[in-house]
Amino acid sequence: MDEPLANLDAALRRHVGDEIRRLVKRLNIATVFVTHDQGEAFSLCDRIAVMRDGRLVQTGAPTSIYEHPSEPWVAQFLGFQLLAAKPIGPASDSTMELGIEDSGWSLRVRVPPGLSNSRRVILAVRPEDVRIMPGHPNTSNLLPATVIDVCFGGPTSRVLVGIGRGMLEALVLRGCEPSKGDPCAISISSYSPVVYPG
Repeated sequence: MDEPLANLDAALRRHVGDEIRRLVKRLNIATVFVTHDQGEAFSLCDRIAVMRDGRLVQTGAPTSIYEHPSEPWVAQFLGFQLLAAKPIGPASDSTMELGIEDSGWSLRVRVPPGLSNSRRVILAVRPEDVRIMPGHPNTSNLLPATVIDVCFGGPTSRVLVGIGRGMLEALVLRGCEPSKGDPCAISISSYSPVVYPG
C-alpha cells in the first residue's frame, strides 16, 4: 500500500486506517504499508522499517524504534529535538553532567556504557518529555527559558521556548499553556533523552 491515507481528511483517515488494520489482522496477510507519517506507521504497523536515501537504517516494533532510535537522524525524523552537549566531569552511577552547548546550562542525564569518555555528545529529546514551569527557579536539571510562541493544537499545544541561542519544543495539555513572553524553566528527566556520541 503506497500512502493509501494521504489524501483523506483527518476523521476519514482514522476510520480507514482502523479498517485497514482490522482487515489485515482478520485475513492474516503480510502487508507493506508505505508512509511518511510517523503517527500512521506507529498506530497501524506491527514492525517498522525506517529508510534514508534508499538505505534501511532501522527496523523493529513501533515502541522500540520510538524509545531507542538507532542514530540522530532517525531520532530527528521521528520528531526528537537534537542538542549538542559536552561532558562536565566523570560519569557517576551511569549518569553524567552535560553542558548544553551555546546555552551555559547543564543537565544530568543517563548515558549508555561506552559514552562516558566522549568529548561531545548529542541529546535527542522528545517534545512530550520537556516540562515547563513558571518563573526562573535555580535548581539542578532546570534550564531557564522564555516562552517564544504557543501553537494551539486542540487536545495538546506546542510551546516553543528559547534556551540560549536555541529553541526547544514542549508538548502540553490544553489549559496548561503558558503565555508568549513568559519567563519559565524547563525540566528534562535524566532518563528521557537518548544520548549519542557527537
